[in-house]
Amino acid sequence: MDLAVLSTLATSSSNSESSNNGIAILDIEADLPVERKGITAVLFGDANLTLDARTSAAEPKSPLPAFTLATGDPAICNGSTSSGLLLQLSGEQTAHLLVNGAALSLSAATLYVRATPKDHLEIAAITGSTTVTAQGSTVSLKAAEWTRMRLGGQDGLAVVSAPSPKAAYPFAFVDGTPVMALASDVPCTVGLPTDNKARVTVRVGPGQERGSLFFMRPDSSYRVVGWASDSKGSPWWSIDAYGRAQAWVEQAAVHTLGKCDQVAQVAAPPVIVAVPPGDAGSDSGPTNTDTGAQGFAPNTATIWNVNPGLDKPVGDCPADVAPINYCPSLVALSPKGSGLLWKGQELTPYFMYRVRENVYSYSGPAPEALGPGTIKLTLVFTSPNTWTTTRILTLSSAPACQHFYTFTGTFLR
Repeated sequence: MDLAVLSTLATSSSNSESSNNGIAILDIEADLPVERKGITAVLFGDANLTLDARTSAAEPKSPLPAFTLATGDPAICNGSTSSGLLLQLSGEQTAHLLVNGAALSLSAATLYVRATPKDHLEIAAITGSTTVTAQGSTVSLKAAEWTRMRLGGQDGLAVVSAPSPKAAYPFAFVDGTPVMALASDVPCTVGLPTDNKARVTVRVGPGQERGSLFFMRPDSSYRVVGWASDSKGSPWWSIDAYGRAQAWVEQAAVHTLGKCDQVAQVAAPPVIVAVPPGDAGSDSGPTNTDTGAQGFAPNTATIWNVNPGLDKPVGDCPADVAPINYCPSLVALSPKGSGLLWKGQELTPYFMYRVRENVYSYSGPAPEALGPGTIKLTLVFTSPNTWTTTRILTLSSAPACQHFYTFTGTFLR
């Protein structure tokens, strides 16, 4: 609709007899071509939208559509956000408008706006990106980020501060917003509700028996990429979490936002024997390990004298490559699950998988002091009191050059 014909539009919050909020859907032309579909706006809950005759400090002579938004108590209860304004623009063209004196620029984005009198104007980018300008400062937001500005003035609804630095918004801020009323679907995201008290664990696959990755953060939202059921039939979400190849969370433990009923079912990753607690270094290892006879491997914590031998660079090494040699040292070997923990001069121990009787292996990141790279260890017990270890170090700065060592160990205590 043309904002010029709008004086004030108000919606009401739910009452004691109904859980339904008032809602109004508008088409704001903004500064887009007439033939172009405008911004879809959804006003809901205890909210008022008023045509604003005031100009903005950011755009004092702007003919852009300007309005003042006022929303009620920002309390969030039971997954229902009390009130606010959703704005959505599809396509690549950019639209501009003024909200409470702040200038918004958006393209292919979905925004959630809330304005609590004498408190804050809060703007969150649910999808896409936007820029917010007020009091001479501009902040650019991308999906899952927000900014806040203080409100003041005679009516308590004029922006009186610059936008705060962008930050990830808590999922509870957008939880319950009626995004299903928008013209275009919002991709499924999940997060923790405002009243969440329990820790929610993200795992490497669907099922409580799967290895844990981290606890969900209340100040983050997670994009859903699929779903699958665990061995007991309970559904789990596969989520995009900090670039991890596999990250899963139980559906019953989180709240959702967006078109989650159309998320595709995907194949669950195979169950891999979990690395026992205490492995702080390995990011890979054999999935099938031998669990036969103990052999010469220690069954209690032990200390060994180690002679590291000399570095033998092989491969396509730079002409000026310098050997990386180690001094004789002590290494602690302790049993851990079906493997061993190796603790030498490294800051964190290596977990070594059992390959077969008397043979153990580690593969993972190189020690930080050496720079980015990988390291491989293969330990072979030759008697109850001796072992040899082949160590291969490959630095990212010279990936075709490998540093070979042969360590020998003798039992100390």
